[in-house]
Amino acid sequence: MLFKDPKIIETFSKGIYKDSEENTSSADNRIEDALSVLTSREKEIFLLNKVKLFSYEEIADILGIKKSTVQTHIKRAENKMMKRKNESLFCLAR
Repeated sequence: MLFKDPKIIETFSKGIYKDSEENTSSADNRIEDALSVLTSREKEIFLLNKVKLFSYEEIADILGIKKSTVQTHIKRAENKMMKRKNESLFCLAR
């Protein structure tokens, strides 16, 4: 069962610091691009941890999974997003 809260992605997408409307749009696009490589479960767990600031234990309790599973999903999500970022930078450098 997925823990659904539409405010999680909205909060994450808006960010905390915005300099201008152009930067906002660019940042939103980069965030959406990074999140697009994640499975729904990875995205859910990642956002609960990074946006809602739930601990691994809290996420495990909410979702009824092991703490180690939460850790694995977060690490995979971080790796996938980093790989995506590096691919995007490579394409820009061409």
